[in-house]
Amino acid sequence: MCIRDRSCIRAGTHYADCNGEPDYTSLMARKYWKEARAKNVVLVYSAGFDSVPVDMGCFKLQQESETGLSGIQGFVKMVGRPEISHGTTKTLVEAMGAATLRVPDGPDDQPIPSDAPRLNLFTSKEHVSEVPGVGRVKLRMKPDANNVLWSYKLQHDGSLEGFEYAQYVCLEGDQVEDNFGGCFYCCLGLCMCMGCIKCGCGRSCLECLHGPEGSGPPDQQAGETSVEFTFEARGKDGSSRVLVGKTDEMYAFTAQSLAEAGLCLRYDQDLIPMKGGHATPAAALGAPYLTRLVKHGFMKFSD
Repeated sequence: MCIRDRSCIRAGTHYADCNGEPDYTSLMARKYWKEARAKNVVLVYSAGFDSVPVDMGCFKLQQESETGLSGIQGFVKMVGRPEISHGTTKTLVEAMGAATLRVPDGPDDQPIPSDAPRLNLFTSKEHVSEVPGVGRVKLRMKPDANNVLWSYKLQHDGSLEGFEYAQYVCLEGDQVEDNFGGCFYCCLGLCMCMGCIKCGCGRSCLECLHGPEGSGPPDQQAGETSVEFTFEARGKDGSSRVLVGKTDEMYAFTAQSLAEAGLCLRYDQDLIPMKGGHATPAAALGAPYLTRLVKHGFMKFSD
């Protein structure tokens, strides 16, 4: 991975990926941030389903706020038959084995925030949301929230002061976890308790329980699945606004959002806000990227 990032910087080639791993993103930013800025190379991480819908939804709210925002809470609801692929399962299990989901804080040139911010404006307990149509929710802070907070830092001189973001999963929606089955969860719990998750053989056995290599949701199942996002933004003047967004099934959207990120880097270089460095889609590509996603119907918004 380091070879790829280093090669892009030295060749003067912009880069975008769809990874959802804040630990990896943090490492790359810490190693290559200054070099990428010096070479005017933009490296865009997490341009996939894990981050783009919430990142760009929050970006839209911030851009359209006249008084500034004190916080945003996002709610994610799966509709249909959501299922994660073998590859995503492998990433999750490997991350658990390496205990890599914790992301350190850092200064402006090492900008990844903590993955567990303390919430004062919002509740961290499972509860019924007061936002209309949302229902019962539980907190889910990573990796999506990391990117929203990182975007905010990059757009506000490296500071998160006066801003909070909380992300929840809607429990009344269809749950991705339901597709794992009892056997997977029992084995995962056993591996965690006995320490087998640290062993490569143990992780391989877990990964095999969720389909063969390269497997994912069938086309028909993917076509019957979509994702709804609800955002409540709270202004510094005490106002509030609710924004609703929608995307296609998560793997279909990842292909759409990553392709548009690449096209944005290629054709909108003069319009994007960042001219060099590592960043999230919102901070690096900004309004031109949001325009592309909305224009082609990959993201739909309504108040």
